[in-house]
Parts: sequence; structure tokens; C-alpha cells
Amino acid sequence: MGRAVAHASGSAVFAPVDPPPPPLSRTLEVMTQPAYATPDPPRRPLSATAAANLPAGDDPEVVPPMGELIGVDLLENDGRRSRLELPASLWFTRMDPTVSAGIIGAAGNVAVNSAIASVREGDERLVVLSSSMSFLATVPPDGRPMVATGKVRHRAEDLLVAESEVADADGRTVALSQGIAMLRPGNPRPGAARRVERVLLTVLFSDVVGSTERARQLGDDKWNELLAEHHALIRRKLAQFKGREVKTTGDGFLCTFESPTRAVECAQAIRDGVRRLGLELYVGIHTGECEVGGGDIAGLAVHVASRLEATAGPGEILVSSTVRDLIAGSGATLVDRGAHELKGLDGAWLLFAVE
Repeated sequence: MGRAVAHASGSAVFAPVDPPPPPLSRTLEVMTQPAYATPDPPRRPLSATAAANLPAGDDPEVVPPMGELIGVDLLENDGRRSRLELPASLWFTRMDPTVSAGIIGAAGNVAVNSAIASVREGDERLVVLSSSMSFLATVPPDGRPMVATGKVRHRAEDLLVAESEVADADGRTVALSQGIAMLRPGNPRPGAARRVERVLLTVLFSDVVGSTERARQLGDDKWNELLAEHHALIRRKLAQFKGREVKTTGDGFLCTFESPTRAVECAQAIRDGVRRLGLELYVGIHTGECEVGGGDIAGLAVHVASRLEATAGPGEILVSSTVRDLIAGSGATLVDRGAHELKGLDGAWLLFAVE
């Protein structure tokens, strides 16, 4: 849907090696692949307990599957506090011989989120609002445990602030983290069962003609301004003709209408409006049953409308014979475009262009 879901920034310091490495005194030899004691984390089997409890979220003592994959051992998670261990493994090194900052940061974030999760009640779910991490020192991959400790520092109704500290095996603090989260009712997860209804709708797909070339000609700033005007115009027309925006696809729109006549009239108004902006559209419209749920739609009708949009010429509004039959008597003028085979669909489809 094009929604921004997160924003991140960071900074790094390049430091010279002290002392500098000596010059090579001999030709490097090919080394044999070392054998590590720690098995490849992505291949490590999951316990049934972790996998079973993840969807339910009803056991704060169970480490999520990703935590098990990288060897997290949850030592404590109760009363606004959590503590976990993670081995400083050779598997967690990247371009230099130290444990990756991403792994250290993951440990800190798990500690923060576990501490917050320990105060949940019932089926409350955790919604992270912000997270920050400061790295203070590197950790050698010596196999000894790193310890991440998280604490809830402040709570105001459903808003919580937690902090964590990651220390190496010698007790030296190597990273500090802070997170702000909210507790919300329910526990929706990707893949969880959702209520899906089958509803008869008219589906409209639109896309800008030659958008890539136009963006290259105008440059990013002017193209983004033009695209914003395009989006605003379409949304005004959707409100006028009682359509619903399902999502945008870059410079395209997926919309639905309860009336096929209003969908066609809206498409005509949009086409005329964007022409005044110097743009042309491909538009496809089809009516059929759609699976509606979770703010999205799916089904054969959606696929047909998408294929019609892909078949349309510049500035053309293509509709199916189903739409043609349903809008009979509306006053719309249609031109027979003949039978077409549509990608991914069986048989030939009769298509009509709206003048």
C-alpha cells in the first residue's frame, strides 16, 4: 500500500588499525574451511514449543523461533525485567573479526521487547513505536556468552519505555538500547486467520502511461510533484463517485465501487483530469465477486481488471462484457474491441473501450 512503516538513521566512525598490520612477508596460502563448534544457525532445528507458542503469544518464557536460531537463552523474564544470553560465535562475524553489530543490536532489542512483554495482560499485543541503539565497544568471537538485560523504566497507562544493556563475558558494556512501545488489545499476526467475505464489486485498475520515461525527463523532484497532483485528483474523484481506494502501486491505483456505472463515470473523470496534467492512463474495469478482508481484496475479478488495464492502450478505458451488460442504459458509449486472450485466464474475453 506504500505506507511508511519505519524510519532509521545511523552514524559510524572509521578508526585506523593500531598498530598497523605488518607487510606481507610471503605469499598467502589457501586455507581449509574451518570447522566451528556452533552449527549453522539457519539450519538449527526449532523446538516444537517455540513454534507452537509464537502465534498464541501466551508464554513469555518461550524464546521466539528466530531467537532459537541464533542461540538465544532466555534466563529471566518477569516483573518488568528480562535477561538473556547469546554466544559470541564465529558465525556472527562479517567483514572484520568481531561480532556483528546487527547481532548485538538484535540481542538488545529482544531484551527490551521481552521486558515490555513481561507486563502484558491477556491477549494484549506489543506495538513498537521507536527503538534506538548505541554501540560502545566490539566483542571478539570467543564463544563466551554475551548478556543482554532489559528493564521497563516507565509506564503511563498503555505506553511503556524500556532500556537494555548488552555486556560481554567480562561484564563490559558493549551496547545500550531504548525502546518505546504501546500495548494494544488483540494479537493479530501475519498468517493468522482473518475474516474474509465474498462481495460483488466493480474493480478498477489504473496506471500512468510511460511513467519511467516521464520521470527521467522531469527529474525526481518535479516528477514527485506531478505524481502527488495525480494522486490527489484520483482521490477527489473517488470521493465524488463513491469509490474506495484499496491501495496504490507506485503510480497506479486499485479501487472498488459498488456500482459499475459509477466506476465507469469515475474512470472518465479521472482520464479527463489527468490529461490536463499532461498524463495519460491505462484503465481496466471488471465486475465480479471479490474476497474482501484485512483491508485488501483478492479473487478472479481483481485479476481480470488487472489484465484489462495491461491490455488497454494509452488513454483507453477497457471494460469486460460483464460491465458492458451491467451498464446498459446508463448512456455510456462503448466501442467493441473484439475478443482477446488475457494472460493467466482461460478462453477469449470480449473487451469494450469507453469513449
